[in-house]
Amino acid sequence: MENIVYLYQYQLQAFVNSGEAKRLGVAYEWKGERVFHAFTEYPKIAPSGFPVACLFIKSSSKREFDEAEELFRDLCDEFYNHSERELGMCIVLYPHNGLLLKKGFVKDCGSMLPLQILYVPDRSELYTRSKGLLEVGALEKKRVLIVGLGSGGASIAVELAKTPWRNTALTWFLLRTSRFFMAGRMPA
Repeated sequence: MENIVYLYQYQLQAFVNSGEAKRLGVAYEWKGERVFHAFTEYPKIAPSGFPVACLFIKSSSKREFDEAEELFRDLCDEFYNHSERELGMCIVLYPHNGLLLKKGFVKDCGSMLPLQILYVPDRSELYTRSKGLLEVGALEKKRVLIVGLGSGGASIAVELAKTPWRNTALTWFLLRTSRFFMAGRMPA
């Protein structure tokens, strides 16, 4: 199974522009899935999964970038000697001719395994498959109230969770009504 790490492009760009050579971040993995979400800064709300120490390195030369795996091995040993926890992942970046070259490795039982690096899609790209079929962009700023979370309301809530709507209120309550309300007449 291939190891995958998802990164936020804006966080990488901020790190590259910061002038720092190294930054310790964090990655989260749902145990056994081999899919990670890495952050250069600790997220405000921690995602589910197990945290792994992740080192971000900005290479100063192409040679250093090419020898990233050996660099990661040395840094793992150095980090472990100065810390109580083990370094589990490394992302190496090298800005070259307007491009950002990337390599990633994860430590697994003493061996270094390569990572496929992917970006988390921008908000504007999340619903591109639905463009034209559903105009989800027109509904994005609207508010929705779902009254009742039974067989109908629950399925609607699940479908709305797949759209860009984030302003949704859910209510569920037991309402006792009499025959008069059902018939549209007010009781005396």
